[in-house]
Amino acid sequence: MGQHLKLVIVEDMPDDAELMVLRLEEEGFSVDWNRVQTEETFLESLEDKPDFILADWSLPNWDRRFSRYRYWPGYGTADY
Repeated sequence: MGQHLKLVIVEDMPDDAELMVLRLEEEGFSVDWNRVQTEETFLESLEDKPDFILADWSLPNWDRRFSRYRYWPGYGTADY
């Protein structure tokens, strides 16, 4: 397999998250992923230091401010 990716997928539809992962695997990526759908589980998922965060654009009852990485410790530094 190709490059290994650690992902957090912010998505309320499990099938949609699985499709994202399937597509990445079809492109040769090895994917370790976690789907979250609440702010609390999103914050917990950051402890695993994901490589990327994939997020649904419109989630019910979700404030998209997280997309500004205000929660990401060390955002913008070489080693977080």
